[in-house]
Amino acid sequence: MSVNMPSKNAWYFVEERAARGRVLFSLAEVREATGLAGPAARAQLRRIPHVARVTPRGDLFLYIAPEHRAAGAPPFEWWLDACFAHWKEPYYVGLLSAAALLGSSHQAAQTVQVVISTAHTRRDLRVGRLRIELFQRKEVGQVPVFEPSPAHAPLRVSTSGATMIDLVRYARGIGGVGRVREVVGGLAPVTKKASLKEALDHGCGEVTVVQRLGFLLDSIGAGGLASVAETWLLSRRLVPILLAPGGELPASGNAARPWMVIPNVSLEAGI
Repeated sequence: MSVNMPSKNAWYFVEERAARGRVLFSLAEVREATGLAGPAARAQLRRIPHVARVTPRGDLFLYIAPEHRAAGAPPFEWWLDACFAHWKEPYYVGLLSAAALLGSSHQAAQTVQVVISTAHTRRDLRVGRLRIELFQRKEVGQVPVFEPSPAHAPLRVSTSGATMIDLVRYARGIGGVGRVREVVGGLAPVTKKASLKEALDHGCGEVTVVQRLGFLLDSIGAGGLASVAETWLLSRRLVPILLAPGGELPASGNAARPWMVIPNVSLEAGI
């Protein structure tokens, strides 16, 4: 055997790694394990039918086991944390996906909502039928998170209090105020006042977002959580705002107190 011939090929590397439960790998790892040059490693990976790229021209790949091939991707919980760790980017699973993990939302199984830093620019990820929908915000690392248990791999998920705040912040992109109120209503029974207070203390909410959240909490009868928002707002200057941003304030609108919020949309989901 030639001394320049690799001792393993890419197929062997992928199968061996998958047997150890690691479904995400990089081109650099393949090259190191096989001794292949970049073009040769890519060529071998293209010939393996159960391997998919995370991004169209990227160098991260996923092994897709037989039971996951109909979906075209392994469960996101198995590899998402390793993916963002490889990119050295902070993230957390949030919004409707976090609410679903907390038991409140029936988020589509093939769509995962992830919040990343504004310091990075990325398009939504698509692997097979799976879509990773990306939202951006500053100071992602300050948002309180938890790790679901039991878990196949590490995963950062926003806490219920932080999720409530984000749902209001991104209401326009996730179905509107009515949908947010419905999901917040499902989260309220599993959210402790301490969770919402922690998120607010970590700077997760802007004044207008907390005004709207407090209003919605009041509207569903979650008085204890609403009181946390009200206490946080006491030292802030409030001005009248619309429940759904984007329109003009009416000349004689009556703002609901203490939130100073003027309802301008239906509170029913899907309307």
